[in-house]
Amino acid sequence: DPVEHMHKGLASEAKPHIGKTITQAEYDGVHSWASTKTDLPLRFQHNDVMPPNISWNRRNGVLLVDAQFSGFRMKWWDIAYFFLQTYTFFRSPVLAKRVLRFMLETFAADGIAKEIVVPLRYRSTLNLALASGESAQLARQLWERTQTEDLEQILS
Repeated sequence: DPVEHMHKGLASEAKPHIGKTITQAEYDGVHSWASTKTDLPLRFQHNDVMPPNISWNRRNGVLLVDAQFSGFRMKWWDIAYFFLQTYTFFRSPVLAKRVLRFMLETFAADGIAKEIVVPLRYRSTLNLALASGESAQLARQLWERTQTEDLEQILS
């Protein structure tokens, strides 16, 4: 259940950081928002797509490695996760935006623009809570943009 997953993730990963990297009001706002999300589409996902877990096979195809966390997650989780991790923790906003724009164009007919905002908003909250140093500034910037749920704002 995606809503249960979001609540557990917020409680275990974000809540301990209230007062440090995330305010009570920010946490409460996202927790409340997550409670309104019902009937979210699920798909089997790698769940940990980020630069170190991507390789190429012998036929020049993409190969995802380190699949220990794979399972059913929110649809578009892998794309949202790649975007957020690459932007924040690998400090590569340009690459992250380029890949997300490509994915939005490639999967436009599949409804990605409407559905990806949920995993973006949720995971950006965890990144905000967990980030430190230079990544904390990027996490804060991106979190504020994802709260708008406006892809143009997120990609600006």
